[in-house]
Amino acid sequence: MSGNEIYDHVSRINVVMVYGFLAVMAGGLIVIFLQWIYQRFVRRTHPPEFTEKPRIFRKD
Repeated sequence: MSGNEIYDHVSRINVVMVYGFLAVMAGGLIVIFLQWIYQRFVRRTHPPEFTEKPRIFRKD
């Protein structure tokens, strides 16, 4: 890299941080994708439908 050791060390830290950030982002996308697969194909029970409206929308 460059002739100065401090710059080499900072550059190495930046590379590690960028790869760590990319790994965290990829892991988050994988988790979201696996949750979608589980909700779509594995768990067949639908969420409950709420018939009673909240008190905010009632006209008193």
